[in-house]
Amino acid sequence: MGGFAQHDSSQLIEGVLSDNSIETTLFTALKRVNLIDDITKCHYQRCGRTDVGVSAFNQVVSLYLRSNLRTGAEFVDEYDPSVVYNPPDSIPSKPLEEFDYSTVLNKVLPSNIRVTGWCPVSRDFSARFSCCGTPSFWSPRVGRVYRYYFLRRGNDIERMRLALKQLEGEHDFRNFCRIDTINVCDFTRTIFKGDVVEIKKGCVSFGRLTVRMDSEHDVLAIEIIGRAFLWHQIRCIMSVLFLVGSGKESPDVVSQLLDIQKSPKKPQYIMADPEPLVLYDCIFNPGDNAPDSQNKRYFDIIKASPYFDAIEASNEDTKYNSAPCCFSNSLSDYGVQRLMDDMQSHLYTQSIALSRYEQVMEALQAEYAAK
Repeated sequence: MGGFAQHDSSQLIEGVLSDNSIETTLFTALKRVNLIDDITKCHYQRCGRTDVGVSAFNQVVSLYLRSNLRTGAEFVDEYDPSVVYNPPDSIPSKPLEEFDYSTVLNKVLPSNIRVTGWCPVSRDFSARFSCCGTPSFWSPRVGRVYRYYFLRRGNDIERMRLALKQLEGEHDFRNFCRIDTINVCDFTRTIFKGDVVEIKKGCVSFGRLTVRMDSEHDVLAIEIIGRAFLWHQIRCIMSVLFLVGSGKESPDVVSQLLDIQKSPKKPQYIMADPEPLVLYDCIFNPGDNAPDSQNKRYFDIIKASPYFDAIEASNEDTKYNSAPCCFSNSLSDYGVQRLMDDMQSHLYTQSIALSRYEQVMEALQAEYAAK
């Protein structure tokens, strides 16, 4: 699939790529079973977007859907929330059951996209902001969990673990991301915990016989739990961790790159491949007396983190991206020039796409007028 988030419309017009994203497939399925009419009118939010090649095990979205019920505090008109959608006098004599949204959608979704569950939420719930946190959604938010899978091979896991621990806490991660000059002005993010998780020992099965291979074939994963992440942040982190694990860099290189005064310019390195990266879970507050679950276990880990209370107490109006963008200390002169060239090229491409779109529309209008 082409990542989770729907692709940019200007790229589609230009024909640069086809939109085979998970989000577009989901929208098509929702419309096919008549659960939505217009995606722009149903208050849609996603917890996180993933790039092409990156998978998600427990992605979360929130939106208004058509209901089989006729009453309830959370039922509103999708176009005008002030209008009572299902008045009490329309209650039928026989109680109705809600649609089984998961079953309905899975019947029309491709086999590699599955809806694993659903639940009703309050009107002010947002799959995106209730997870990473803004003041209006401060109480329920927690964070996200990413995992990057790899074989042990020649990597020194203890060296990687030492480097990973240096990432914990609140840091400026501009040297560990792809800089997004349009949407991001503050590169400070918080990582609650990072660790190396053993997934499966390397072995080969011959019928009922299982033979243990050497540890080089063990399947491991780097697990990073954070509040929010920058563009390509995990893949950049993994690239540096692999350099540390292979002995090409010292574990201290992480702290050096996090120190913007010592490392004001991002070094050149190749990003790790996207395919082994997974958005493993989206963590929300499970509430009091919640039963044991993966979400609750991650929630307890985050709440026990020494960095959680500081974030909870700060309650800043705009935690990230409140300051004007300034890259004079983060990019070399060549980097700034390259950035300007890329932006000019992007603007030119968009202009060409818009021009072609207008030409097509004019031709269609002229053909319709002729008829």
